Amino acid sequence: MTIVHSNQKISPIRIQYGIEAAQFGDLYLPDASLLLRELSPVMILIHGGYWKDNHDLNSYATSQLIPELVAFGWAVWNIEYQRMDSIGDNLKAPWPRVFADVAMAVDSLRLMANTYLIDLHNVSAIGHSAGGCLALWAANRRQIAVTSPLFTTTPLFINSVMSIGGVLSLTHPNDLCQPEQIMKLMGGSEAELPERYRACDPSQLFDTQVRTMIIHGEKDNTVNIHQALHYAEAAPTNIQREIWPEADHFSMLPHSGVWSEHQWQLLLKHISQFFLSRSDAF
Repeated sequence: MTIVHSNQKISPIRIQYGIEAAQFGDLYLPDASLLLRELSPVMILIHGGYWKDNHDLNSYATSQLIPELVAFGWAVWNIEYQRMDSIGDNLKAPWPRVFADVAMAVDSLRLMANTYLIDLHNVSAIGHSAGGCLALWAANRRQIAVTSPLFTTTPLFINSVMSIGGVLSLTHPNDLCQPEQIMKLMGGSEAELPERYRACDPSQLFDTQVRTMIIHGEKDNTVNIHQALHYAEAAPTNIQREIWPEADHFSMLPHSGVWSEHQWQLLLKHISQFFLSRSDAF
């Protein structure tokens, strides 16, 4: 199966979901929504970059997925969030700011549905690297303890989620090439802040009603394959796991460095098969 790259030029709708400068996202609507006045399923796209401010929703390689996802028929909600300082202490986004922003961005879809033809009963998410962590977290928020500041009574339900090269176990920082970023994100270690980790670690939050796929490369030197293995050990049996022997951290996404056309095509195939198989919108 070959999926041809989309050459579609799409102009996003910039939407501010909060009052802070980085609390915004870009909404891309497919032709079916714009021309046929049909509800479109929603794909939330979350970029990575170790939660740091030297990457954003446009510069990160996940942006290459947008025209493909729109061509598949999704309304794509590509979200930004307040990020940590790239150098030094985390002054810009102390815990729980990153997570709170992602939650706010996801839940803002309810208000957006009053204006745009999006289907809140058919919401999915994809994230890469640190974005994979946030995508899985967002999809499993219903499992957060009521005592956590991140608890909310009615988080928007995400039907299906995919992590690509994701940070999936915050309690194993040494699997990362920059292990200190987890400490900066969380404000301390698991031993010091166990409740924070229980509320944020994808390997401690599992909603069995959420369809989940993780994709990880065995040659990933940025987020070691052990992250996927730790997650799979803790996860329920319904998690779909794809380990790619020849893939590294970015090789499946087109970008300025070295990447694989074969892995890109394989990724698009998995996206199509995994997400579209449960949708009645196509």
